[in-house]
Amino acid sequence: MAHQTGGGADLHRVRRYLRAAVRAAKCHPCGCFHEAVEELEREFGHVGEVEELLAQAKEHLKPKTYDCLGCSVCWPALAVSRASAVPPRLPVAAGADGPAGSGSPEGWPLLPGTYWVLHWRAPVALCTLHSETLAEKLWRLRPPGLAIVGTLHTENLGIERLILNVQSNPHIRFLILCGEDSRQVVGHLPGQSLFSLMANGVDSEGRIVGAQGRRPFLKNLS
Repeated sequence: MAHQTGGGADLHRVRRYLRAAVRAAKCHPCGCFHEAVEELEREFGHVGEVEELLAQAKEHLKPKTYDCLGCSVCWPALAVSRASAVPPRLPVAAGADGPAGSGSPEGWPLLPGTYWVLHWRAPVALCTLHSETLAEKLWRLRPPGLAIVGTLHTENLGIERLILNVQSNPHIRFLILCGEDSRQVVGHLPGQSLFSLMANGVDSEGRIVGAQGRRPFLKNLS
């Protein structure tokens, strides 16, 4: 996934914090480091400035022996938090139908992710939260009226991309949430956070009011 150069300062900090985690032996068996590597690879795995560093981080991962040490400075958490401030760049869409990353002839979806596109003019978008197998199964069933089906793993970047992709298709009128919400070691609850966003909106700092996830901040949306 490529990102705008306008987020260069934030991307530099992501690399700085990730590099600090790689150098800190106590991070290697920590759940915070495991989760950060997984999330950053999902969001920045194809960004040249981060890709090589992520490969180094994966080499330093050790079997998880504790979820979190409660460090006063948590380098992995800082890397993920700073990553949410890096604005996405709209990719060039390809193809009218197919698995994740594909788009319609109209250039939709705008942003890449784990999703499957069915019908550009259909009125329903379906999010299976952490249940990727369910999303793929529904794509293969191809029910009428379904425009797109995909997953949602994080309460910040993930929700931002979901909103941008759904809003950019004027035919979509409904968003259905189903499947299992994810709660990993750093406390992601994107489903609960999305419901809170609908009910309560955000505060002056962009935090979703009432969201229980660890980092429910939407920094790239007005």
